[in-house]
Amino acid sequence: MWVHLPDLGALPARLSDIRDAPHFELLPVDEKDLDEITKALAEVDEWLRTAKTKYGIRFAESGLDVAYDGESRRQYAEAMAAKTSSSASPRRRAA
Repeated sequence: MWVHLPDLGALPARLSDIRDAPHFELLPVDEKDLDEITKALAEVDEWLRTAKTKYGIRFAESGLDVAYDGESRRQYAEAMAAKTSSSASPRRRAA
């Protein structure tokens, strides 16, 4: 994980449970702080899974490479719009 510090920049950090590994690569964190950090990261993770980013997260977690070129982004937006509109309206039966 990268920790962003004002006037210093991004620093790599490793979080571990103090009971299992009583050392840290950046700053000492007590058990209470570690629990709060873990909870905050879980909340962000849940938000990413339920916000507009939910389809991007699903795609990224699928293990497939994500392309960010203009055409790929257009296709992603198109697919998300189709998914949103299809889930908002009932399916039509073929005649």
